[in-house]
Amino acid sequence: SAQSLSGQVDRPGRWLVSLHAGDRVVTETITGADGAFTLAAPAGRYSVAVAAVDTEVTVEDVEWGEAGLAGWRVAAPDPAPSLPSGSTVDRCTLRPAADSPAGMAWRRAQRAFALARLGLEEGGLVVDALVSERELGEDGRSVLRESPTERRNGVTRLMPRADPVDLVERGFVREEQDGSYRFYGVDPELLLSDAFADTHCLRVRPDGGPALVALAFQPVESDRERPDVEGVIWIERATGHPILIEFGYRNFDLGIPLGGVGGRTSMVRLPDGSWVVAESWLRMPLLEVEEDPAAELSPRWGLRGVREEGFRLTAVRSEFEGWNLGGEGGVIEGTVTLHAGEDVLEGARVLLPGTPYGAITDARGQYRFEG
Repeated sequence: SAQSLSGQVDRPGRWLVSLHAGDRVVTETITGADGAFTLAAPAGRYSVAVAAVDTEVTVEDVEWGEAGLAGWRVAAPDPAPSLPSGSTVDRCTLRPAADSPAGMAWRRAQRAFALARLGLEEGGLVVDALVSERELGEDGRSVLRESPTERRNGVTRLMPRADPVDLVERGFVREEQDGSYRFYGVDPELLLSDAFADTHCLRVRPDGGPALVALAFQPVESDRERPDVEGVIWIERATGHPILIEFGYRNFDLGIPLGGVGGRTSMVRLPDGSWVVAESWLRMPLLEVEEDPAAELSPRWGLRGVREEGFRLTAVRSEFEGWNLGGEGGVIEGTVTLHAGEDVLEGARVLLPGTPYGAITDARGQYRFEG
């Protein structure tokens, strides 16, 4: 049977606390806003690690018997230094070493992903989201149809979603019985899985600039028949905060332009140190069969539009602490254009310096911050 360790980090805030037996993570949790936590595990000797996204890691050994252990106190870790830059010679590596540029960036992103999951599962966070499906024209910009739905108290993730092992074994694009295709996206839960870590390497690209680190991921398998994903996690260099995940598809080619098929997911740090997925979108092609007079037997695919589905949070509440972000908060909206002209810029990253807010422009060049 499982006993428990109850303790307190000596500085308030939402901390990631994990229990280790050797190299294995036994369990992990998110602390309350006051730094209190409880971990359930059988009696024994363990190491306890405490960290936030922008700190070093405090590791202390602890042992308890059949009665468990209560009132244990652990020191909060010190702030972490800025992340290092990448270089053109950095190799893409499976499970990169902790002291490598990719390893340092990845471990900071992992903590944010874990805190986002734990905040919803056991940290008392409740979210409202605007879930939307829209059909775009062949240019990927003009909106032909949109159907937003307000979802309250919902757990937010990219849909559809499959088991990570199934995805890496069977591929991220599947042909359906009617000849259409189903696309599967990338979200923090997938990135945290062992199946993904065992099949996708990481490297820091040199194009992050002075403010950001571009942590790229790609498949290591040489199988060119199985559709896979590749992309980049954009991380603030000074804080280690991951703000945006972008991805596209690899080994999927129908011989036509596919209108920027792929996805993006933005992360936000809340004032108490919790994390949430602020918005997430997946773009898929709308295909049609075009008869090709030059083809004797088989028709060819044509693109008739783009389907985009996903969500953005409209409110975040804490059931434990009683605060509420969203609802009647302020909104900042804008449009990014090329050289002060009329041509809009899709996929541009827009940041609010000194805040946890980041956004990416949509097909109309528009961005939106809410808080």
